[in-house]
Amino acid sequence: MSVWFRNPLLSLVLLLVSGIALATTENADEAAYKLQAGDVIEVSVWREEGLQKELLIAPDGDISFPLIGSIKAEGSSVKQLRQTIIDKLSEFIPSPSVSVTLLQSAGNVFSVIGKVNRPGQFPIDRKSVV
Repeated sequence: MSVWFRNPLLSLVLLLVSGIALATTENADEAAYKLQAGDVIEVSVWREEGLQKELLIAPDGDISFPLIGSIKAEGSSVKQLRQTIIDKLSEFIPSPSVSVTLLQSAGNVFSVIGKVNRPGQFPIDRKSVV
């Protein structure tokens, strides 16, 4: 008889722990920063000198990258965008090693309006929040 059937409490604990781990991973993906128009990213492909670009996410949310053309970046996490680029580049490069880095999150801004000393739009960063 299997250890799982001999000790139902152990089976229950292991089932709960694995469920919590899975839920934590899914929540981490949902909580990840979502790219926005105005953000600056760097995309590079290992061993492909012509495929290293610093890109501004356009107002329509797209980026343009060699070989794959225009793709939607807005609303994706860095991890999701990396996978999208890998999937598209796989048609041209076998097993591409892609790196996507968020350089500047200028897409996150807040507005100050009304009778204040300095009205306008300001980027959200640690300096402006503290």
